[in-house]
Amino acid sequence: MKQTPINSGDPGDLTNKLKECQVMKRLRHNNICRFKMNFNSPTDLCMIFEYCDRGDLENYLKNQKGFMLSDQRIKKFIVEILLALEYLHSQSIIHRDVKPSNIFLKGKDYTIQLGDFGIAAQNDTGLRVVENVGTLAYQAPEVLEGTDYDTRADIWSLGCVVYNMFSYDIPFSALSEERLVEKIRFFPHRQLDTKVPQELRDLYEICMNKDYKKRPTAADLLGLDLIQKWAKETNCMNHQLLKCKGGAGPLGNKNKGQEAIDHYIAATKSALAEIQSKQSAGKSTNQATSPNESKLTNSRDPRRTNQSVIHQ
Repeated sequence: MKQTPINSGDPGDLTNKLKECQVMKRLRHNNICRFKMNFNSPTDLCMIFEYCDRGDLENYLKNQKGFMLSDQRIKKFIVEILLALEYLHSQSIIHRDVKPSNIFLKGKDYTIQLGDFGIAAQNDTGLRVVENVGTLAYQAPEVLEGTDYDTRADIWSLGCVVYNMFSYDIPFSALSEERLVEKIRFFPHRQLDTKVPQELRDLYEICMNKDYKKRPTAADLLGLDLIQKWAKETNCMNHQLLKCKGGAGPLGNKNKGQEAIDHYIAATKSALAEIQSKQSAGKSTNQATSPNESKLTNSRDPRRTNQSVIHQ
């Protein structure tokens, strides 16, 4: 159950929760946390959701105590998060706050349940959104720029979650919010360890393309031979995945799965090389990272999620 004070002093809190009720009432998907009902107590708006007995992904990762998740489990989580996002996006909804603490788990198979739709955006017109909301460390560059964005902002956030599942850290960190925004917008993201299988590193890279127009949609990704293979390996194959296979999106054309991945990775690496080139050119006058930041980053235990400086 979630409770929001009716008189919290911030009318935005109650507005967001009422919006969440309206959004959740009409969503029906195996990988989205099921909304049961809402009611008012004398002091609070109360929302009842289906119980997720395994908690959220953030705490699940913390409880691993330094042990890495298996590649198969991470693949399963990725497929199920994509299924939830593709369904949402097909309903013209952008989640806008995809992060481990909003991803819940239930049952013996740890089935993904995407939740917390308090700042989700309804986008019936097909036009892009121009509102800066969400958790800073997981926000896409276009969101931070204050320009228009679309459902692919959620794909960037998924990339951040993928990095978190492998490294127990986030792709960008800094000593201040202003510096963190600068890093996300202009600096290269952290790379996954080379011990991570190439196909998983490829998926991470195409999610983290700073140019959202070159970033795939959830439907594009579900249509890839790679994701279809993961779905079969982890027993996630269903009608929704079959519908996406061979779809009309730029990544969905038949027999173009690996070719499409190669195209997106090449575009991402090209953009990354350009950023690194500009960064190197300006090093004589502008250090990419202050000495204090370097010390903080290098001393961080990569297994702990609660060490990021900016955590919301």
